[in-house]
Amino acid sequence: MGLSDYERQVLAEMEAQLSASDPSFRENLASAPRREKVKVPARLIAYMFTGAVIGLVCMVFAVSLGYNWQAILVGTLGFFVVLFSFTLPWNKGFRTRFVAPYEGDTNSSAK
Repeated sequence: MGLSDYERQVLAEMEAQLSASDPSFRENLASAPRREKVKVPARLIAYMFTGAVIGLVCMVFAVSLGYNWQAILVGTLGFFVVLFSFTLPWNKGFRTRFVAPYEGDTNSSAK
């Protein structure tokens, strides 16, 4: 949904006030490199989903064990598996080692 005319006018006024109060900010903002959208390969999404499911199964199994040290250990392990699987896109080592380089991957060392 686009901005209304009033919202555009208020935004333009705010930009003008910011430019007048700090001209270097506008220059820095204009010269800042733009980030490109990262394409996450389907294989990596499959690894993430599989890891999340395995971690959730571990946590449900831990709840069924009751309150003892094995349940706490299995539940904690399941939590860390889910956490690891959700952070896979930021794990450069995993991406370059197990996932084939894909077009547009500027951070890959496997070029």
